[in-house]
Amino acid sequence: MASLAGCTGCGSGSGGGSSDSSPVVDWSETSENFNISYDVAVDHLIAADLERYWVEVQTCAGISAPVTPYKVPVLYVPADQMPLPTGSYTTDTHTIHIDERYVTISIVVKHEMIHHLLEIIGTPIEQNEAHEPEWLFNTCIYS
Repeated sequence: MASLAGCTGCGSGSGGGSSDSSPVVDWSETSENFNISYDVAVDHLIAADLERYWVEVQTCAGISAPVTPYKVPVLYVPADQMPLPTGSYTTDTHTIHIDERYVTISIVVKHEMIHHLLEIIGTPIEQNEAHEPEWLFNTCIYS
């Protein structure tokens, strides 16, 4: 079950922000496999969605793997702070970043989850960054 923690603007509808470039996390929640932080206000908790997406990606891929021994950070950040247009996966910190405009777009989240899944099973980083195996990315984001 998801839990809401550290909510500084619950129900206020404001995403917060700061005058410098460091984001202000207004919302956070946890689930079995994920620590989710929002730098923007959201209208509902999404931990259950992330857990469902994780199961769907693994089922489609035919790979069952624990996320990791720790919870994977998933950060929803303002669009102007995103290094890539929709999302990214950082291997050294094992963190999924999602542009705030795509909070509810499952194919964006699943795409980044596939990068994490490939890392877990030991896929070489060059292959992972090249989106190989291509069928996995082209099929499992729509599962």
